[in-house]
Amino acid sequence: MDFSRPVDDQAKGEEGDAKKEIMKFPTPCYACGAAGECKMCIATIPYFKEIIIMAYSCDMCGYRSSEIKQGGGISDKATKITFDFKDE
Repeated sequence: MDFSRPVDDQAKGEEGDAKKEIMKFPTPCYACGAAGECKMCIATIPYFKEIIIMAYSCDMCGYRSSEIKQGGGISDKATKITFDFKDE
């Protein structure tokens, strides 16, 4: 989903694009082990590139989990920060 454009504009003629739909895949529950389904989608946020949103909810025990991960590559103007330490 592209958050820089209205949702109504995105729904027109974009079927079949993996970046525009929610993907589902079987996943065992992390708490009780029951069979469940993890839902994932890719979203584009202006000035931040792509993110991957993942959500899981167990119907058996009520366990819920959600994650947001960075997608895409590293920006050309990115900065790497390294911390060096000698003692705890």
